Amino acid sequence: MKKINMKTEFINCLDKAFELAANGFSEVDKSDIYMTYLTGTFLVSGKFSKLEKINVESREELYKDLKEKLSSQGVNVFSLALAINKIKRKQYEKEKIETYDHDKIIILEDVTIKELSSNTILNTEYFVLFTDQIAGIIPGKLES
Repeated sequence: MKKINMKTEFINCLDKAFELAANGFSEVDKSDIYMTYLTGTFLVSGKFSKLEKINVESREELYKDLKEKLSSQGVNVFSLALAINKIKRKQYEKEKIETYDHDKIIILEDVTIKELSSNTILNTEYFVLFTDQIAGIIPGKLES
């Protein structure tokens, strides 16, 4: 029987809810929403990064889509990394290689990271947060 991490599943559902809100159920753009995540040692606050959909049906489709995007507006490196990851997962499934780390990632922009024990604050343009590291979620931006 397959096991599902319900904490990670809830975080995925929350992310999907914001995506649905941004795509027509409200006037809110998901990329303008700040969230603060509590991990074991940090508060991580940022807004959702805008990601592009890249066709990964095949390597040929990937290259074709990338060529079109690069000639017009360019490609977000995180979008490209996610696309390559999807291709690798398909390849592993085809070769019947079991993968075990299916936790989602959240890509944030305009990020503030506060270390809990020292109150040290780090600001960075981007941050990749793995959902299995999240202990709690606070809607809104972390104020220093």
